[in-house]
Amino acid sequence: MRNFIFLCCVFIYQACTPPADEIGLQISPKTDVPIDSATLKLQVSQFDLGKIFFFQNCNKCHHNPLNTRSNDWMAVSVIRPQDYPENYFINFVKNSKALKQAGDPHALAIDKEYKFNYEHHFEPILSDTAIINIAIFLKVIYGD
Repeated sequence: MRNFIFLCCVFIYQACTPPADEIGLQISPKTDVPIDSATLKLQVSQFDLGKIFFFQNCNKCHHNPLNTRSNDWMAVSVIRPQDYPENYFINFVKNSKALKQAGDPHALAIDKEYKFNYEHHFEPILSDTAIINIAIFLKVIYGD
């Protein structure tokens, strides 16, 4: 009787378990282009550097994006760059005062919304690459 019950359990298990090739599909979907390890390492390092630069330079005034998910202009400008002029995030972080003096509507709207006269002036401190790394960090954190 035990052997019969054991055989029934084996058959039920076999019937309910998908074939090995289907299990692989459930773990990760097929992609058209495989991710090369050098590219993946670069992306991870950009995220890590962006996180470091953010906490060294931005966290003094901006909330910690790891603790809260409230979207401010910073998150929106990184997540939806199509709503802003090219390289806007870089230019704003480098010198927001220059953008306001030039009459930039986005910079003026940010100033009006937050009622705060702080001027970003990280041009001598952060390179374009460092600011792009910050944007990558924010995009990953605020992304879907």
